Amino acid sequence: MRYTGVAGDLAFGPGGRLAVASDDGTVRIWDVSATAPPVVIRQPKETVPTAVAISPDGRRIAVGGSENVMVWSADGRTGPEIYRGPEVGYSSVAFSPDGRRIAAGTYERTVRVWDVSDRTRGLALRGHDGAVRDLAFSQDGRRLVSGSDDSTVRVWDTTAVATVTLPASHGGQALLSDDGSFTAASTAPGTISVFPTRAPERATTLRNGPSDPSFLAVSAGGSGVAVATGASEQIHWWRPATGDEPTVLDCPRRPDRVGTNGVSLSDDGRMLAVNCGDSEIRVWRAGGRQAAGWIGGYGPVAVNRDATRVALFQQSHGVVLWDPATGRVVRTLKGQSPRAEHLRFSPDGRLLAVAGDDATIRIWAVTGNSDPVVLTGTIGRATAISFSPDGKLIAGVGTDDVVRLWNTDGSGQALTLDHPAGARQLVFSADGRRLITRYGTNIRFTPCEVCGSIEDVLALAGQRTTRDFTPQERAKYLHEPE
Repeated sequence: MRYTGVAGDLAFGPGGRLAVASDDGTVRIWDVSATAPPVVIRQPKETVPTAVAISPDGRRIAVGGSENVMVWSADGRTGPEIYRGPEVGYSSVAFSPDGRRIAAGTYERTVRVWDVSDRTRGLALRGHDGAVRDLAFSQDGRRLVSGSDDSTVRVWDTTAVATVTLPASHGGQALLSDDGSFTAASTAPGTISVFPTRAPERATTLRNGPSDPSFLAVSAGGSGVAVATGASEQIHWWRPATGDEPTVLDCPRRPDRVGTNGVSLSDDGRMLAVNCGDSEIRVWRAGGRQAAGWIGGYGPVAVNRDATRVALFQQSHGVVLWDPATGRVVRTLKGQSPRAEHLRFSPDGRLLAVAGDDATIRIWAVTGNSDPVVLTGTIGRATAISFSPDGKLIAGVGTDDVVRLWNTDGSGQALTLDHPAGARQLVFSADGRRLITRYGTNIRFTPCEVCGSIEDVLALAGQRTTRDFTPQERAKYLHEPE
């Protein structure tokens, strides 16, 4: 078996296949039991193949190169599908036993793991101090073993992060409830599917909605769903426990414009707040067709858990807290950034988080006149924020596709978690131990081991401690004198 150039990697596959990646830009695949010439796959000129793997079914070839990982059909006739992260230089590559995931080691000391159906940034595994030269999955696919120039072998749990693919959508509209337990998605014209986030196959179908939904809201536990459209002033509000037919509500009609611009539900699904456009926010209570109140203002809008407070933005005052029962503004939040992009109440209703257009998140006490805690570190603008169930943490994801975790009292430094590109929503699970994010057509469940109580975190650290810090490390990391 002859080839040209210098071989950078080789891999055996089922059926007696052997693949060789060469620095002349080719990958050759032989059937070692036959005398036929090899299949030759020619990589783009700018991508020198440095690693190769054959899928378990023998139908695909993964090729690591300087810029990305390319996946070709084994006969070379179709492809490539391209997978890449922010790193440069993919030094090793492997398929999982079921062929549904691809792992790639990099010269930048990371391991990337992609689901084959999701070609965004994938999951980053960090810990090596040198280039990752070799990878192998365990037979059950639950573990990934990596070998590095740092003279270590690491074993990773690849099942920790779970991904759910959303049902085929109509118009790309989907939304998680604030507790992450349910998701609503527009699946056909006039049809909304509501389902447990981890089990899309258990969907409830809501019909007779608008054909082109623009805005969705779903309450905790899926007890209420509201839909608005940019083409009319009508809002469709379902309460699945009371029937499949929606209540149809109307924002005030204006002959010169259509202004419906967003919907928000209380956690129990019994109050609906609508940004009707043209500086008017209206609220409805379950069972009523007439608005229970209105106030001048703009979105974003947030409703607290017991529906006693609504947060909204007013051009002249900034963010205000409104009591819909009395119609009074009970607090105006001074010192906010020029524009509020996201509003979120803590689960107990005592705090309000405001993500501004100045790359900060401000945490306000709902009562009193104290100044806010100002959280910084977001690169670009925040695309989503969420409180932990106990209100002690807040998570945010920005346009840099990094999830950050802060203490809501402002203490300590933000912790960062890598995430695939394009996250549009982020919530904590009900137990606070996972972060649930929606991006593209996927929902991702990421374990958050540092999100528990300090006692749980210290216990976990104790289980994983292999040695004590040296005096130098204690001085560096714990700020103790040497």
